[in-house]
Amino acid sequence: MNPYKVVIVDDEILAIRHLKQLIDWQAHGFEVAGESANPAKALELCHKLKPDLVFVDIRMPVMNGLDFTRRLLEAGFPVKVVLLTSYKEFEYAREAVKLGVVNYMLKHDVQAESLTEELDRIRQELEHERQREGMIRRQLLADMLAGRVPADHQIERLTQFAKSLGDELLLLLLKEDRPFPVLPIMEEAGGSAPAKLRLLPLPHPTVAAVELMPLKAGEFAVLLAVKRMPSRRELREGLTGACRSIQGNFETQNGKTASIVLSRPFARLTELGDAFEELERLRRRMPRTGRSQIRFSDETLPPREEPEPIPAALLDAAASSLEGGDPASVSATMESLFLHAAGDEALTAVCRELLRVLDKFRASHGLAATDKLMADGRIDPACWYRLADIRDWFAAMYREAREEAERHSTARYSKKIRQALAFIHDHYSDELTTESIAGKLGISGDHLRHLFKEETGRTLLDYVTEVRMKKAGELLLAGRHKIYEIAEMVGYGSSQYFSQVFRKKMGVNPLDYVEGRG
Repeated sequence: MNPYKVVIVDDEILAIRHLKQLIDWQAHGFEVAGESANPAKALELCHKLKPDLVFVDIRMPVMNGLDFTRRLLEAGFPVKVVLLTSYKEFEYAREAVKLGVVNYMLKHDVQAESLTEELDRIRQELEHERQREGMIRRQLLADMLAGRVPADHQIERLTQFAKSLGDELLLLLLKEDRPFPVLPIMEEAGGSAPAKLRLLPLPHPTVAAVELMPLKAGEFAVLLAVKRMPSRRELREGLTGACRSIQGNFETQNGKTASIVLSRPFARLTELGDAFEELERLRRRMPRTGRSQIRFSDETLPPREEPEPIPAALLDAAASSLEGGDPASVSATMESLFLHAAGDEALTAVCRELLRVLDKFRASHGLAATDKLMADGRIDPACWYRLADIRDWFAAMYREAREEAERHSTARYSKKIRQALAFIHDHYSDELTTESIAGKLGISGDHLRHLFKEETGRTLLDYVTEVRMKKAGELLLAGRHKIYEIAEMVGYGSSQYFSQVFRKKMGVNPLDYVEGRG
């Protein structure tokens, strides 16, 4: 918290110096911001510095301490005054308390201990008053944000306080960043635990925080005061620095990021409600994907557009990628789908359709639905802030669902068949025969043929071909090898024979498969 400002007024320079050097003012929450041996100039100094506490000598030429105090308090300054007096003025000083003077001290008997006690007492009063004034300000400002207009004298008091910090006002809305609700269950669950925010001094000297107002959970409004700057660029730089500072405070205090929208400058506090409505409209138009954003109300955001229908062919491709597509085709399908996800509504539509396809596949293979995975803590939404991350998450979920389905389907097989399947996946590039595989398992070839057909419903060599073609498709789409190299990598010595098998199994030759992206 900033120290309370003190001004010392005494026609004796040595008396001022003695009082300044008597204690460590900063250690007690005060700083001597100004001093004067001339009461008239001291009044001007108080207008400029707006001190919290004034020490004034009761005996001064031209204007005594009582007249000075009367003029100071009549000007409306919320300031504490301590009179410095001598023994013969003791009763006279006692009467001065009626003016609003908080205390009087015997000038030549002021010691470090007595001054410290007085400052501690005054500091407690100032802190209590500051807290009370802050509560009143927050309530009045909250009323104004809600469209309720306080009384004129209350607005005037608020305006005076704000203008003491700057020439113009701005309203800042801060909202905790939350992942995009990829799953509908996130919208139903609501927000996270309430966040907190304590404002610290802002880095730019021309920008000051007038008051902090908590709104809904994870949302805050901050009234800012800014001093006039020579250029729009300097104003923007100062406000950006203030926003970054507030975002940093929020992240330090909560371990979370937050985004900010900032209004245009306005001169009258009665414009606060209009500024709030303007920022709410701006915030509703901001994309929900992103972190630590800062938006100014004079920025132009693209208009919201109704999402276009998602091409059925892309959804069919997504379903096909689950049933047997290779990883490259899954990524390519997601890339194409998310080209249609410009804007929150379109992104929501894409996510809902992808979830529908994914959950249908998981249900058909006896796997848990995605909302159940979310409820069990098996899905972390931390990557749902950026569009590209959401796209990559879906691609990963599709690949994992297919792998989980394969593991789930093989779980019902006997130990020998599971061993055969694992051996084929590990050695598809070798020359494989039923006898060679059976020999590794310690059983006869005839027994393996019969067992494999009975449990899987297909022949062993058909399954070997299926695994090889699936891997060949992945290598073709990756584009890093020639066809003859891929033929060797999946167990075929002849590229011509490989192409014949590929065409028979996949419906197209290898080159057409690459050009059609599978």
